[in-house]
Amino acid sequence: GGNLYDKDTLKRYSSYSILWLLGIYTNIKALEVGRVNTVILVRSSTPILVSLIEFLTGRSGIPTKRGCVSMLMMLVGGFLYVRKDLSA
Repeated sequence: GGNLYDKDTLKRYSSYSILWLLGIYTNIKALEVGRVNTVILVRSSTPILVSLIEFLTGRSGIPTKRGCVSMLMMLVGGFLYVRKDLSA
């Protein structure tokens, strides 16, 4: 193997770290301006949006049946949680 701290490795890991921090920051900002319920629904629908973008840009094919069912279950679970939370 190469040096654990070479420039390419540090560059890759620093970009992941920056993206992770950006995700944390945007979640905090979303919670400041919106409701928790909205954030939950957006987060539970994100895999569907990412899958669609990847398909439309040619980076990936259509998700498998199992993948589609999993994404749908996440979305339904988000809706059910928000609905239950709003009625309580």
